[in-house]
Amino acid sequence: MTTLAWLTSALVGFASLGQEILWVRIAGFANGNSPQTFALVLSLFLFGIVLGSLAGKRACENRLLTAIRTFGARSLVLSGIIDLATPWLVMQAAGGLFLTPLMSCLIIATAASKAALFPVVHHLGGHLGSADTGRSIARVYFANIVGATLAPLLIGFWWLDLMTSQSLMLALGAIMLATGGMMAPQFSWRLTLALSGLAVLSTTVLMPRQTALLEALAAPSPGQSIGFLLENRHGIIHTLVRPDTDEAVYGGNIYDGKINIGLIDNSNRIDRVYLLAALHPQPRKILVIGLSGGSWTRVLAAFPSVERIDVIEINPGYITLIRGRPEVAPILRDSRVHIHIDDGRRWLRRNEAERFDLIVMNTTFHWRALITNLLSSDFLNLARTHLEPGGILAFNATGSPDALKTAAAVFSFAYRWKDSNFVYASDHNFTTPDPILARNRLSEVLSNLQINRAHDSAHASEAVSTLLSKGWIDVEDEERLAGRPLEVITDQNMITEYRYGRVVWW
Repeated sequence: MTTLAWLTSALVGFASLGQEILWVRIAGFANGNSPQTFALVLSLFLFGIVLGSLAGKRACENRLLTAIRTFGARSLVLSGIIDLATPWLVMQAAGGLFLTPLMSCLIIATAASKAALFPVVHHLGGHLGSADTGRSIARVYFANIVGATLAPLLIGFWWLDLMTSQSLMLALGAIMLATGGMMAPQFSWRLTLALSGLAVLSTTVLMPRQTALLEALAAPSPGQSIGFLLENRHGIIHTLVRPDTDEAVYGGNIYDGKINIGLIDNSNRIDRVYLLAALHPQPRKILVIGLSGGSWTRVLAAFPSVERIDVIEINPGYITLIRGRPEVAPILRDSRVHIHIDDGRRWLRRNEAERFDLIVMNTTFHWRALITNLLSSDFLNLARTHLEPGGILAFNATGSPDALKTAAAVFSFAYRWKDSNFVYASDHNFTTPDPILARNRLSEVLSNLQINRAHDSAHASEAVSTLLSKGWIDVEDEERLAGRPLEVITDQNMITEYRYGRVVWW
């Protein structure tokens, strides 16, 4: 009985923390990883734990061990059924008004059905009334901690590279069924539930469509289809394709750009990186933070003076995406392009001696979780120390006026390019490049990309003229447009995520 209590305690701890990890990912994918996601999932889990623990406590009051084991087995079977049904239920509700309440109820249910076992295993494994009651209960509790510790290690750092969230959720459901079989007091029930759990686990591992849940939550509109979908421990990447348009890239179910390098087409506002060819006369070393679909790096590699490009990307899945897209695949064969799988901030700190003429970040939306790491004055000061004299930092403010205020607090010159969300900052005034030299450099870039063919040269010239004619928005202009005093973003205040961010639950 003691061994059974220890094993059940460990498996329930493992499954509970595992489901919490998976729910944070699924809920985050459903809402674009808003900062509120983790807090909401955690709150619902804790509420479920309270309900389940109360139910388990009542089941253990003045009952025989057989009745307690029966209650525990039923709770485990219920937990397994909830986990097994969750992917299908969420897929049915995806894109509808009932998705949020359904997911909330499922989170509470999966937490409660597992938490009900906590009093049960302590009742079964604790030598109540004996001299070693405290020690026996501590051992059961320790087993639960071991299981809960293994879940983030195995699932978060290993299994998510091998299986999808959907498959892992089903696998945890199968484990709960099999554990319910061990807990059941009757042999026939033990065998039936254990075999059922093993059957579901085998099916989960071998199932052909492990991405059906994510495909449903990605919710392609009519006429769209998913061209690429990859999930790993770093996140989820997918693309949406539509006839006669460029393939759109999504990271964590949020728009992340398009596969396009053409200035004439400009479907992904790639003119914002072409502009750098006009602003900096001869960039030799470039740092790109965020690879995404590779379009921006592909254009930067066409700058005639470039000798080296370092790209920092936290998710290696983008390399797989790029490898299958001929427009951007050349960067993987370019000896000047060096891709580092790392966090941008960490890489800069580890490479203090590196200096760059351009640092480019096509940053994700300013309201997403953890984006402060790339928008705060703390980070911009770090980036500034990695710029060569005359170097330029360019990043996407994605509509946050405080991002320009923050850049202006760090750099001597900081402006937002008119009619765009991009901020350009430097310690020298870069806003008045020589128009003739700028046009020549842009023509060289187009020529190197081999997209300035004779039949579209007129359109290319017009696109260059439009690019060079736009003006700049300074901090004072931005403040008038915002209609409020602008603030400096710091690691501590995180204002783009909470005070001025977009509140998105699911």
